[in-house]
Amino acid sequence: MKRALISGAGGFLGSHLVRELGRRWEVIGAGRSENQPRESIDWLRIEDEANGLAGAVTRIQPDLLVHAAFLNQKEPGWSEEEYLQRMQATNFRLFERCARLKVPVILISSSAVYGSGGPDGGLDEETPRRPVSLYGLAKAVQEMLAERLAVSRGLELCIVRLFNLVGPGKAAGTVVPDWVAQVTAIMDGAEPVLRVKNRATSRDFVDVRDAARAVELVARRFVPDEVFNVASGQTVSLREVSDYLESLCPVPYRTVEADARCGSGDILYQFGDATRIAKAHGWAPTIGWKQSVREYWDHYLAARRDGETPSD
Repeated sequence: MKRALISGAGGFLGSHLVRELGRRWEVIGAGRSENQPRESIDWLRIEDEANGLAGAVTRIQPDLLVHAAFLNQKEPGWSEEEYLQRMQATNFRLFERCARLKVPVILISSSAVYGSGGPDGGLDEETPRRPVSLYGLAKAVQEMLAERLAVSRGLELCIVRLFNLVGPGKAAGTVVPDWVAQVTAIMDGAEPVLRVKNRATSRDFVDVRDAARAVELVARRFVPDEVFNVASGQTVSLREVSDYLESLCPVPYRTVEADARCGSGDILYQFGDATRIAKAHGWAPTIGWKQSVREYWDHYLAARRDGETPSD
């Protein structure tokens, strides 16, 4: 059985990747946590990200690296420049090591590299990278680093760009988890107000289980020098999401927007074209955004009843 090393295996997407790839691969997970995912896999704790992942590739020499680990935002006290420099240093060492040892890489990237799209059509893989957020810029730089080593060092690379992930287990810090936390607090007697930044933007939501299945299909029939979008092909406004949460809550409340205007780092409107991965690998989404949100809602309530952290 071939071995796959999954970086970020303890995260939201990573835990689902472990499950999907584990059906056909011997999976080795790597992450910053001391606690490995619940699945019975070999686990490597990465303490020094600048050298740890590259060292893990050297020791293990897997048949495939699925690189899902990423620092999504800068640490307190870091400048944007320092954040980008650290990210570049970590990824360059890792990609250089994979190129030297002939380890193929599936790079998990993001639709944030595209920035905002127009209403006339979905973003496809040929759409230019025009990130508007720091996170989108960092992911675009990560892609370009990998592409440079593919050209100069022969790195076998496939990039998978995921659109906005939702589903059970999503951690706080993004729209759906943060809104669900507020709404369930209202059910417990908090002030009947959902406070949001704004609801003016629209997204393409993909369930994390569909996304993990897409990555597994790409891994199963790995072809270098490909880029694949993983998207539903539909746009959903955040107003639709807030309306749906209101329908789930038995307690009436009102929604207050802190600033109805969008900032320069906000993606106003975006949905993806996943035709390429559908043709190459037969992938299509199977779980709609309402089902994803509802299952996250149910998971959150069940975890609270059991005294667990809702993102577990």
